[in-house]
Amino acid sequence: MTLRWQQAERKRHALDMNPANRPRPGERFRALCGAEVTPTRLDFQELGGHWHAPTCWHCDHEWRVIEHFPANEIPPLPVGR
Repeated sequence: MTLRWQQAERKRHALDMNPANRPRPGERFRALCGAEVTPTRLDFQELGGHWHAPTCWHCDHEWRVIEHFPANEIPPLPVGR
């Protein structure tokens, strides 16, 4: 599993990325939080975009669980999305 952050739809989401599912502008992907999101060109630093969106805390939580962080380093999920 190769985890990476990708901004999309006004949040910084995480995904399991491999060469077959590398995110591209205009193509939907499933984030670790379960949301189906579509990044735009401005969501890619490599294409001149900027990352100013807040972190999706559900993705952050899932990342920490997958990576076996100690329980005291996995904050509780916020209420709602």
